[in-house]
Amino acid sequence: MRARHKTLCDHSINMALSAIETYNKPNFSGREQIFSILIVNAWEALLKSKILKDERNNIKSLYIRTGRYYKRRRNNGPYITIDISEAMRICSLAPAVDENLSSLIAIRNTATHLTVPSARLPLLTFMLGSATLRNYSKLLKEWFGIGLNEYNFYILPLGFSYPFQALSALDLQREPEDVVLIMKDVVATQDKHLDAEGFFFVCELETKLISAKKITIDHDLTARIDQSGETAIVERLTRVTDRYPFTYTEAWNKIKSELAYVKQTTFNTFIADQNVKSDPRYATYNYMNKKSELSGPNRNTPILYNEEFIRFCVDSLQR
Repeated sequence: MRARHKTLCDHSINMALSAIETYNKPNFSGREQIFSILIVNAWEALLKSKILKDERNNIKSLYIRTGRYYKRRRNNGPYITIDISEAMRICSLAPAVDENLSSLIAIRNTATHLTVPSARLPLLTFMLGSATLRNYSKLLKEWFGIGLNEYNFYILPLGFSYPFQALSALDLQREPEDVVLIMKDVVATQDKHLDAEGFFFVCELETKLISAKKITIDHDLTARIDQSGETAIVERLTRVTDRYPFTYTEAWNKIKSELAYVKQTTFNTFIADQNVKSDPRYATYNYMNKKSELSGPNRNTPILYNEEFIRFCVDSLQR
C-alpha cells in the first residue's frame, strides 16, 4: 500500500500543475482568482504531506484535537483536519514563503467570497504567483527529493526582477477595498524579503514602451533598437545582478550547503563539462564596461550564476 504522504504529495503536484494550466489559458476570465484557489490548495496538500511524512504517516497528526477526542463533522461524520494556516505554523516556513503564501490566501479568500473587478490584481497575482512557484519547487525538492525539471513549471509571462513597483494613491482609489488592503500589505512587506535565502516573496516583470522598427535579441534577452523604425515594442529591463545574483563563491557555498559530500573539484568539473559559463540559462560574464564586453571574456572576467544553475547543479550531482 502506498504511503499516505506520497499520495497527498502527488495530489499537490497535480493541483499546482492545474493552477499553472489555468493561468496560462488565453482569453480566460477570472484567471487570477481561480489560480489563487488552486495554488493555495496545492500548498495545503504539500504542507499536510510534509506533516504526515514527519509523523510516519499517522493520519491523526492532521486531525483537530479537542481534549481527549478529535473533532468530527455533524452526526459523527468524518474527522476535521487542520487548515492551511495551522499547517504553515507546524512546518515553520521561511518568512518570505510564509508571507508570500499568506498574500495568496488573502487573494483566494477575496475571490471565494466576493469576485470583484480590479485593474491591478493581474499584476499582483503574477508577481506573487511567480514567486510562490519557485518556493514550492524548492521545498518539494528539499522535503521529498522531487525535481520538477520535466514540467513547464512557470506561469507566463516569465520574468523576474525586484523591487515591487510603486503604487500611487490614485491607483489605489480605483481599486476595490479588499484588493487595496492586500496591495498595501504587500508593499509594506516586500522590502523585508529582498534577500530571503533562496526563497521569494514577489517576482516582478518590468516593461517599458519604446519605438523601433527592428529588434535583435542578445544573450540576456534585452531588446536593442534600430533607430530608423516606428514600430512599438516592449523592452524588458533587468539588471544582470537581478537575473544572475550569485558569484562563484556564493554558488559553491549554496551547493555545499545542500550536498555536503560534494567536493569543490567535482563542482568545478561539472561547470566545465556542462559548459555552464557559456550557457545564458545558468550563467553570464560580468563585464566592467562596454569596451570589455566588446573585447570578449578573458581569464579575469568574473562569472555570475542564477538560481536555475543551483537547482540544475544539485539535481545533476545528486543523480
